[in-house]
Amino acid sequence: MVSFSYLNLADDKYPLVETNTFAMDVIFCRNVLMYFSTEQATRVVQRFKSCLTHEGWFITSPVEVSNIYFSAFHQVIIHDALVYRRSKWNHQPEPETDILTFPMNSGEVHKINIKPSHEHVMEKHKVEPIIANDRKEHKPVTDDHKVDLKPVYKLIDSARYEEAKGHLQKLMTLHPADTTIKFLLAKVFANTGHHAEARVLCDELIAINKMNAAYYYLLATILFDQNLKDEASKVINHVLYIDHTHILAHFLKGNIARIDGKKQIASKHYKNLLNLIQNMSDADVIADSGGITVGRLKEMIIDYV
Repeated sequence: MVSFSYLNLADDKYPLVETNTFAMDVIFCRNVLMYFSTEQATRVVQRFKSCLTHEGWFITSPVEVSNIYFSAFHQVIIHDALVYRRSKWNHQPEPETDILTFPMNSGEVHKINIKPSHEHVMEKHKVEPIIANDRKEHKPVTDDHKVDLKPVYKLIDSARYEEAKGHLQKLMTLHPADTTIKFLLAKVFANTGHHAEARVLCDELIAINKMNAAYYYLLATILFDQNLKDEASKVINHVLYIDHTHILAHFLKGNIARIDGKKQIASKHYKNLLNLIQNMSDADVIADSGGITVGRLKEMIIDYV
């Protein structure tokens, strides 16, 4: 039930759907940030915040770095421990710091002054369905006007997803038929754990172009993150039908089979993957993987082939 993988915290390749570094519930980070410069530690903490769900927890050593690094978080005290949460709860007015009291002995029962997670009122991001005029068109639909997306790509590469989302939503209003804008917005929603909004956009994109493997693959990763493995597996079949050389599709299909205990099916897809990358250098980066190299991918699957 546990997956182990490498992540360079000094890199900017997270949070990302492809590396499963998004929509996390909790991040533990101890004895790490103290070795970074002030500037680097600040960037890492900001990326950690982007990796968390809206109610996600960040837990670190209280003596590791100054609290000024965590000013973007909401502080919570559990007994004498100070931890951090990404956002506040929309209920009764609360102090700047919430205090949680948990039972210390089996005979003690203490009330907790924070609502259970399923009762939290989460911030809702609504996406108005945008329907392309011609649903029969199977080629990528782009607006007649050239749209400069370089600033958006720069924001995404820096994991500044909220800013990227704002830009993309404005651009989509101006260019509703541009599928590149819609696809990028779907990825931004997915990377920030807004599954419902991302799925709406994926469904729209697939309705516009039923032969685009990238749309199906993004939808499959979203379903997988929601623990809808059977649905994700069916969507991956569409990807492989369109493009049987899709490396990440074989990887995800193999991962789903392995989690379900279907070792032979997992091995088959991992072997297909190895065949696809056999002529590539270990230093080559897998396209659209968020920075995963061929060598790293081999390490991740070699024990299951």
